[in-house]
Amino acid sequence: MRPWHFSLASTHRFPLFPEETRRLAAVRALARACRGRLCLFNLVDDHAHVIALSERERRADLARAIKLALAALAAAPTQPVWVGEVRDRAHLLTLRRYVLAQTDHHGLPVHAALWGGGCFADLVGARRIPGVELRLQEVLPRFRLADAFADVGLACAGIAPADDEAIRRAGARALAAASAAAHGVPGSLTGHAPGVVAARQAACTLAGTVGLPGPELAEVLRIDPRSARRLVRRGADPAALAAVRTRLALESLVAREAPPKPG
Repeated sequence: MRPWHFSLASTHRFPLFPEETRRLAAVRALARACRGRLCLFNLVDDHAHVIALSERERRADLARAIKLALAALAAAPTQPVWVGEVRDRAHLLTLRRYVLAQTDHHGLPVHAALWGGGCFADLVGARRIPGVELRLQEVLPRFRLADAFADVGLACAGIAPADDEAIRRAGARALAAASAAAHGVPGSLTGHAPGVVAARQAACTLAGTVGLPGPELAEVLRIDPRSARRLVRRGADPAALAAVRTRLALESLVAREAPPKPG
C-alpha cells in the first residue's frame, strides 16, 4: 500500500461540520471507513483532507467509503471525492505541513493544535479515539514530533503530560473539558456513549488522584457525588489518563506560545 490524498468539499462551499459534535462524529466515521489506513486528516470548514494508505487498484473503493462516511454526517451536500497521487517523499512532507496547518490556512479562530477536526492531538498523544491509529511513521520514517509542532507554529520538541500540581491548578472545569477533548467527545459530557462514559471516568479518576474536591467535579459533570466517588474507585485506562494529562499540557503550551485568535 502507498499513501493517497483524498479531498471532499461541500457543493456550494458551505460548512460541512459546523458544530463540534458533528465534527467529532465525522472523525469517528472517517476512522471506521479507513479501517486502520489513516496517516493524516483534517476536517475544516467546507472541506476535508485525508491522507490514507491504499493499493492503487483499491483507491476508488476507499474514496467511496470516505464519501459515504462523511456525507452522511455533513450539514451540506458534498462533491465527489477527489483522489490525488502522493508522488514522493517531498510531496508527502508538503502535504503533512499543509494538512496539519489547515485552520491557519483558512483563518479559523482555533489553534491548529487544539482543533477537534484535525489529527494533531492524535499524533502527539493528546487524544485517543478508537480506530484513529495514524500510520504516518510508516511512510515518513524520519518523522519526529518536533516536526508536527513546527507545522502548527509551536517551537517544541514534545510535551510532558501535566503533573498532579498542574491538574490541581487547572481545576475541575478544565479537567473535565480536557478529558472530553482527549476522548474525542463533546465538552458537555452528557449521555451514555462509550467515549463520554470513559471521559467522565478518567476525569473522576484524575481528580481523586490529585486531590481535587469530588463535589466540585461532580457539579461540573452534572452527576451526584456518589456517582463521582464510584467512578474514582473504578479507575480508568492508564493510556486514557495519560492522554488527558497530555491534553492539559498541550492547552498550557498553546496558551503560552500562541496569541489568541480573533473570533
